[in-house]
Amino acid sequence: AGRFADARAVARILQPEEPVFLFSAPQLLARLKTFQKGFPGTTSFAVKSNPSPDVIACLAKAGLKLWDVASVHEMEAVRAQTPKPVFHYHNPVKSRREIADAYGRHGCRRFAVDCREELAKIADIAGSDASVEIAVRFVLPRDRGSSAHDFSTKFGAPEHVAVALLEEAARRGYRPLLTFHPGSQTRDPQTYVRHIEAAARIAAAAGITLSKLNVGGGFPADYPNSKGGPLEIFFHTIGQ
Repeated sequence: AGRFADARAVARILQPEEPVFLFSAPQLLARLKTFQKGFPGTTSFAVKSNPSPDVIACLAKAGLKLWDVASVHEMEAVRAQTPKPVFHYHNPVKSRREIADAYGRHGCRRFAVDCREELAKIADIAGSDASVEIAVRFVLPRDRGSSAHDFSTKFGAPEHVAVALLEEAARRGYRPLLTFHPGSQTRDPQTYVRHIEAAARIAAAAGITLSKLNVGGGFPADYPNSKGGPLEIFFHTIGQ
C-alpha cells in the first residue's frame, strides 16, 4: 500500500474484488507524536478503533504502554504484540467472567461502571483491592450537532447517579475517577469544557478528590466529507 498516494489510487489501480487494508506506519507514528507532545495528559490507544496486529505492533514498538480496551479479546490482541501492557477496561458492560479474566489473567486494574450492578460485579471479583481504579462513566444531556455520533443514549450515568457511584467506589476502598465520551468526531472543543466542568461538579457533590479524569475519545479526524480541524485547539482548550 505504501506505493500509492491514497485509497482512491489503490481502488483505481488495483480494482480489488475484496477489502484492502491500507497501513502507513509513518502516518500512524506522526499521529501518536501529535498526541504525546500536545495532549495535556497521558495518551492511550482505543484498540476498538483499529485492532489490526500491524497497528498494535507499530504503536507498541514506538513505546506506547497504555491501551484503552472494550473486551478481553482486545487485551489478548495487545498482549500478542507487547509483553507488559497497561489496560483501561472502559466498557461499562462486562460479564463476571470477562471481569475475572481481565483482573486475573491480564492484570487490569481500571474498570468503567455506570450503574451499581456493574460495580458490585467488580467487587465480587476484586474484593477490596485498593489498587483497583473505578472509572465512573457519566453522561450529559445531548448537545445536538457537537459530534457525528452521540453516545448519550447508549452509555453513562446521569450526574446524580455518578455522584452515588463515586461515593460507593470510595467506600469500597477503590480509587475513584470519572470518565466520559463526548461522541465520535466531536467538532466543538467546548464540548470537552462542558464535560470537564460537569466532572468537577460531580466530584464536589460526592466529596471526592479524583485520582484521574479520563476525557474519553471523540477527537476529530479528517474524512473526505468531514474535516476535523487542528487537534492543537482541542488540546489547548482541555488544558485550560
